[in-house]
Amino acid sequence: MTSYGDFGWICSHVPSFPTCNVFVRQLLHSDSSEGEALVLSTPYSQTLRTASIGVAPLCGVGRIGVDGNLGGIANLIVISVSIPVVLGLLWMIWRRNAAVGRSEFVVLFSIYLLTLPLQLLTNTGILEQGSTALAILTSLLLGTIVAFFGVLLGNAIVSTQVVEDGTMASIVPLSIFGAILFALTAYISIDTSFKISDTLGGISGDVPDLKNVAMFTLTLIVPGAFAVIWFILTIWVVAGRLREIKPALAFTAVFVVCAIGSQLVYWLAGKPLCEASNGKVDGAFLATFLETLGMVGLYFCWTGITEDRWDDNNIDDFE
Repeated sequence: MTSYGDFGWICSHVPSFPTCNVFVRQLLHSDSSEGEALVLSTPYSQTLRTASIGVAPLCGVGRIGVDGNLGGIANLIVISVSIPVVLGLLWMIWRRNAAVGRSEFVVLFSIYLLTLPLQLLTNTGILEQGSTALAILTSLLLGTIVAFFGVLLGNAIVSTQVVEDGTMASIVPLSIFGAILFALTAYISIDTSFKISDTLGGISGDVPDLKNVAMFTLTLIVPGAFAVIWFILTIWVVAGRLREIKPALAFTAVFVVCAIGSQLVYWLAGKPLCEASNGKVDGAFLATFLETLGMVGLYFCWTGITEDRWDDNNIDDFE
């Protein structure tokens, strides 16, 4: 990357990076044939029918079922296992009627659940690169991801008891905030794919210098900032106000595994794994596994700091 907003290095060095999918359609439907030439030049895909995920990656998995290609089969399997796992977590959250923050956690885990089938459709080589369906579904995925981090931050704010959890004063602002983030990100992503406007959806440069400041800010900077603020607020509440050291350490482990570990694997191990497997797998399946593992850890951290307050000691502790 040479400056803020550049996707050139990311799209060429990070296999299966979903944001890159939204650029392909605009490149292919540009006035010149440069975009098509750039996509078709990747050594692992000679035509759009077999094109790898993203914009001309140096290494990438191809489409499922084309020339015997299994696509992102590893990520597809992990996602397929993650869906029932998250459904099970949602069921267990819903059963804990008296738990603090239950309704907010239902919203959070429901949004994460929505990201999984969208990942399966957009990040495993099922759909043709540059297609309208892939552009729209990727835009919905990106909107859902950003909304997830917004609601995650909202959960941390609610945990400070600035508003009472489980009430309309908590659920409505949380839902509206997530909906705004979803709509804004999805719209800009669709704008980028179909070039509705030059202001938000326009891209500049070819693949080595592909740039879109709005997409860079919303899909990379905003989620990272929200995750860090969530962690700071959570540790302040758990360790500072509740004086619970072990749960604070557990939340730290979740943050390291889910927010840091999964992204490091995705960004740093993806290309080496892809090259070592000759384009059969990349780091996406490991990232998905660690993210789902982080959600499981988040659930158990939450039960660890709410059970004693409500299940064991009942409401008398607060009187």
